[in-house]
Amino acid sequence: MTEASKDTKGGGAIARHRYLEVLHQFTMSQASLTAVDDICWNIAKTAIGDLGFVDCVVYLLNDERSALTQRAAHGDKNPGDRQILDPIVIPVGEGIVGSVAKSGQLQLVNDTRYDPRYILDDNFRCSELAVPILHDGRVVGVLDSEHPEPHFSPRKTSLCLRPLLRWHRRV
Repeated sequence: MTEASKDTKGGGAIARHRYLEVLHQFTMSQASLTAVDDICWNIAKTAIGDLGFVDCVVYLLNDERSALTQRAAHGDKNPGDRQILDPIVIPVGEGIVGSVAKSGQLQLVNDTRYDPRYILDDNFRCSELAVPILHDGRVVGVLDSEHPEPHFSPRKTSLCLRPLLRWHRRV
């Protein structure tokens, strides 16, 4: 076994351990929350922020299920405690986030410069990951994370977010 492969295997074990720590911390804190805004901010800060993402916005569907509103953020969209900089509303079916709300399917866009659905919010970013937030199998929102570099979010990372985004008896 080469030194490089030892480092890769060790790095993978460290990454898995870190993910499990974050998942445990998130699950423990989420279990005590009942307010929707508390749940959203916990997703943005405890789960996403602690996993090392530079940006994320938690969107929830409005009561009519026709549009998504920004309810929590991590990164540049969050200038202070529970503040969202210039919040936007996205109609269901529009943009990458609206498409995920409509389809219920995760979307990983490696280079937003080539995707006409991209909606510019606070800053332009080259890659975008949008993951549906589910409650009893039904889409209730979307977690959206962007990165300035193209091809940033590997599929493996996006799949590890799915368990974090299933709400039961909460929404």
